[in-house]
Order: sequence, then C-alpha cells, then structure tokens
Amino acid sequence: MAVSKVPSVSKLILKVQVGVNASGKAAYKQRVFAGLKAAAVDDDVFTVAQEMGSLQKYTTFEVLRLNEDVLAKA
Repeated sequence: MAVSKVPSVSKLILKVQVGVNASGKAAYKQRVFAGLKAAAVDDDVFTVAQEMGSLQKYTTFEVLRLNEDVLAKA
C-alpha cells in the first residue's frame, strides 16, 4: 500500500558561534524560528536566514531547516 507524505511543520534554525569553551573549542547556540511555511522554497528560506543572521549579535555558523511531514496511507 502506498504512503503519501504531506508537509506539516517547518522551523528555521540559526546556529551561531558565541565564543569558545574552556577547552578552546567553539561554543554554539541555536536560535529557533517556528512557524515557517512548510511549502517555502529552500532558496527563499536561506535568503531570509542570512538577513536574520545579520541582525544577530553573534556570527551565524550554520543555517538549518527542520521539516516535519505527516505520513498516511494513500
């Protein structure tokens, strides 16, 4: 039986470097922005992430997108 996938929820996560830890390795924090349209195009999401990153106190290290889909029998 076939299974269909329907995009449900999407989040934008900016991983920023906040400094270094006691052992000298980079320390990171994440800024999570929920409510992203699941149908939004990755290029557009990345462009928005860059703009939002420019407003952060710390340097953006990585841009992540977390998608959740609903699976159902077709």
